[in-house]
Amino acid sequence: MILALAVVAGLLAGLGWARWRKRPYQPPELNFLWLVFIAFLPQFVVFYLPGTRQLISDRWVALLLPLSQALLLTFAWLNRRQPGMMILLVGTAINFTV
Repeated sequence: MILALAVVAGLLAGLGWARWRKRPYQPPELNFLWLVFIAFLPQFVVFYLPGTRQLISDRWVALLLPLSQALLLTFAWLNRRQPGMMILLVGTAINFTV
């Protein structure tokens, strides 16, 4: 839920910035966006779908979460030249470290 709120906040900030500058909103061109969806799937299945957590062993959960974070790190690294992406890269790296 917090990720959805962050996406909405980012979109609203971008729309507000474009309006303030009296320019049309232009979203950044992100490469390898499919990595984000693949990285989110294990977290969604394990933590958000009712009943699936009991079906997946702790060993698999311990492997899936770092794998998911590594895919997000890869996405951020591949798009590091986009505005604000270094902030995402650093935050994801810190989260991965924890």
